[in-house]
Amino acid sequence: MYVTTAEAKRYNALQNTKATVKYLFVPYATISDSAVKVTDAQLQAYLDKNKGKYKVEDTRSVEYITVPVVASKEDSAAVKASIADLAKQFATAPVDSLFVMANSEQPYTKALRSPADLPEELRKQLPLAQGKIYGPYAENGTYSLYKVTGVSTGKQAAARASHILIKPEGTTPEAKAAAKAKAQDILNKIKAGADFAALARQFGTDGTKDQGGDLGWFGQGRMVPEFEKAIFGATAPGLLPNVVETSFGYHVIKVTAAPTKQTYQVAEVKKSITPSDATREAAYAKAQQLKGEATDLESFRKLVTKDKTLAKQEAKNLDRSARSVNNLQNARELVRWAFGFNQTGDETKVGDISEVYEIGDQYVIAALTEERAKGTATVANLKPELSALVRNEEKAKQIMAKLPKAGTLEEMAAKFGPTAQVGTAPDVIMGQGNFPNVGFEPVAVGKAFALKPGQKSAPIQGEQGVLIVEPVSVAAPQESPAALNAAKQQPAQQRAQQQDGKIYEAIKAHANVKDNRTKFF
Repeated sequence: MYVTTAEAKRYNALQNTKATVKYLFVPYATISDSAVKVTDAQLQAYLDKNKGKYKVEDTRSVEYITVPVVASKEDSAAVKASIADLAKQFATAPVDSLFVMANSEQPYTKALRSPADLPEELRKQLPLAQGKIYGPYAENGTYSLYKVTGVSTGKQAAARASHILIKPEGTTPEAKAAAKAKAQDILNKIKAGADFAALARQFGTDGTKDQGGDLGWFGQGRMVPEFEKAIFGATAPGLLPNVVETSFGYHVIKVTAAPTKQTYQVAEVKKSITPSDATREAAYAKAQQLKGEATDLESFRKLVTKDKTLAKQEAKNLDRSARSVNNLQNARELVRWAFGFNQTGDETKVGDISEVYEIGDQYVIAALTEERAKGTATVANLKPELSALVRNEEKAKQIMAKLPKAGTLEEMAAKFGPTAQVGTAPDVIMGQGNFPNVGFEPVAVGKAFALKPGQKSAPIQGEQGVLIVEPVSVAAPQESPAALNAAKQQPAQQRAQQQDGKIYEAIKAHANVKDNRTKFF
């Protein structure tokens, strides 16, 4: 964790030595990819030369089909019938809280709620009557019953409104005046009979425009003061006569439900529409049938062509410790099968078809499509990435062969053609590897700091293209005690943060312990 003075000087130099550099740059993109062909032999040669960059752990790739367990019409009808029966009992229940506790999937609450906090189905029935049963309503896979157990008057009002917001296109008085005039014109059109929602969709400038400007129900204290004053000052639904100005802009406002302080105590009984045992068994039977039809990888892939309701997905390069497979959570059993740790003890091979696994609310069957051993990745695994890199190498050769050997950068660019760019990059930092206006070019940055001002480099095969660099000036940093002390701080912090991880990795590398937990868990 200790940083020596020599290290601080080097760090200070890397982070604070700056140069102004002229450059000639020919991007690889100026040569079409289709004009450069690469062979598998070239890709393999590149991989062999750069093995250290492409070390991989052993992984597996699978394709899988899911059979979801979804509640049927019969399941929904059964829950509906059950809650209809509960509605009769709820109407005469002597203690509503106990009835909810015994029959609902949601706990009882006696809180008083304004219309802004009520379910939408109840808001449609406003005003609500005490003692009345509302529902059942089907809402998001749930049947709901509501009983109004209390009615009171709250301290704050709630209302519902729609608006059309016109934002000024600047902060000048002229921009504000233009926005206000536009809002007033829209208000006049609505007063003349134009549809509020249609104009909101056409002219609105906030997230409510797609809902016709509808803000829904809201209580006092949730909107900016000017907006609330206008709405909660209304005594009846309708279009407000004047444009309202707030910090957001100018609003055309329509009150769709008059302000009210009425609050309600509501007891709720909720029953989820869940798959029955019969539905679950039918889904399992279908998954087993698919398993029986899939005897190898080819027949597995044909399942989705025979049954259009099925969808096949792929998960590439699963780690042996993975606990999920794409969006399949808690899929550890499937991962263990892919690595050969199945219940039968047989080794899983490419082309094998799994058993039927229950993962969440679905049954899953999978096929092993690829094994990748620990070591260096293969060309097949990396073909798109390697192809781009080797293609750039070939483009660099073509560009370098065409570049003139002598002259100023401007003269060389003129002879090369219009795709050669000449520019000056200010504040190039020695230790950061970035070339302003070009991109990440660490080799070119290093070359620039290795030259004296006025010297040109040879053509450089860079990350984005071929460069020739010529430093104009180099500014060395201060080496005062204060500067060196500051330069010690960041490396010391980095080492302190890394020490535990590095110690752990060092112990693991030398402990001669093989971690086989993934075979069992």
